[in-house]
Amino acid sequence: MAVSDENSLGFRVPTEDIINVNAVPSTYKYYLFEDIELSAMNTLEKKVGDILDKQQKILWWFRNKVNKKWYSIQGWHKYKIRPDFIAAKKTGKNELELVYIIESKGEHLIGNPDTVYKKKLLDVMTDQKRKNDIKAYQTQIAFEDFVINDKVECYLIEQGKEEESLRELLK
Repeated sequence: MAVSDENSLGFRVPTEDIINVNAVPSTYKYYLFEDIELSAMNTLEKKVGDILDKQQKILWWFRNKVNKKWYSIQGWHKYKIRPDFIAAKKTGKNELELVYIIESKGEHLIGNPDTVYKKKLLDVMTDQKRKNDIKAYQTQIAFEDFVINDKVECYLIEQGKEEESLRELLK
């Protein structure tokens, strides 16, 4: 659960992406890329993006895509999970403190087997990381003056609780 320059071991945020041009330009201040494809986001995802962008401790965030080039998690089920958002919390010195992997779920999906599985997987990952049971095997980054930060936590955010959940995480 860290960024690595070795494709087989870690995740690299894509350096570019092709998006459909929006009729209305993005007003997000902390979105990692120049623009966001708003038409690809549902109402809940737009709300989560709005909340993330307004948090005082947000360093950057982006909408993860359902694409092989973007971030995914292989759990114990056959198919990979592609969480909705990746967000970075900053320290008081505007440095990277913690990276959040966030999956958002609508009220109608809470309690179904897929959502229960995803929540359990994200909880296990966060628990294992906090216990130091997930180890970094490769930490060389090709960026100058870049210090690796493998502090990562994973959360499932439920519709109706998104505001309070995200505020709590980013306080």
